Amino acid sequence: MLDAKIKNVSVPFVQADEVFSYVQQQPGCDVSEQDPNRGAFYVFLSIAKNEKLIINYRVSKRTGDDAANFLEDLRSRMACRFQFTTDNFRGYCAVNGSSGNVENILGDCCDYATETKIMKKDPNFLGARKFFAPYLVAIKRKSRFGNPDMDMATRI
Repeated sequence: MLDAKIKNVSVPFVQADEVFSYVQQQPGCDVSEQDPNRGAFYVFLSIAKNEKLIINYRVSKRTGDDAANFLEDLRSRMACRFQFTTDNFRGYCAVNGSSGNVENILGDCCDYATETKIMKKDPNFLGARKFFAPYLVAIKRKSRFGNPDMDMATRI
């Protein structure tokens, strides 16, 4: 349905992130990380920040090539220039500077910023699933290219 209906999107702010999951076998078990059909998978999502519209998605491994395919699909759906915000995943941006898949694929049609949330485990949480009880320590935002409004540079 997205392929048929979501075209020529004109929104000012787009965010992207990935949701972790696994298929058939949890990561770390006796499964090769190279198995294309099992183990860790991610759902790449791009969402119009204010409208809450899912513009595109991709279910795949979390590699630079998969991120590039996701970004190319996003580009094909957009009608005008927009501000784009992601985390610092290397599939999106380079370690230093702005170069990376986002600049190579979306460089002429978006203003780009990254946001990194620094989380820490809560030492006072004593529940059985304490690894699910992090708290936010800091947020770091960085302008990568173009002229992003840093007050609007937030992720999902």
